[in-house]
Amino acid sequence: LKSGYKIIFEPKSIVIHEHEKGAIKGKYTPAQVKTVAYRNQFIFVWENADLELILSHILWLPYHFVKALIRFDWSFFLGFFNAFLLIPRVLNFRHKAQKLFVKKDREFKLLFWTTKFPTF
Repeated sequence: LKSGYKIIFEPKSIVIHEHEKGAIKGKYTPAQVKTVAYRNQFIFVWENADLELILSHILWLPYHFVKALIRFDWSFFLGFFNAFLLIPRVLNFRHKAQKLFVKKDREFKLLFWTTKFPTF
């Protein structure tokens, strides 16, 4: 989207997700899956968000750290640490990806806030 691609929605399409048959469940514990999911969420934000959203992300991190600590959500901390270890790669990818972006995150926020069914 940020690179200018369009998304076409097909309302008649059907997706069947057979979660129980997936390979991940048999090979990894729920805690490992959760840790990787957190790691990937951090990486996604660090690679794709514009400066405004990165600053917001940084400002909200202490809140999320405290919340995870209260819940004893160690996967959150492991996911953050694993993502942090990948910062050099993330920044390298971010530098390359930013050159391809033709739209800002703000444009998408406005689109989602002002329309019931946004079209890209």
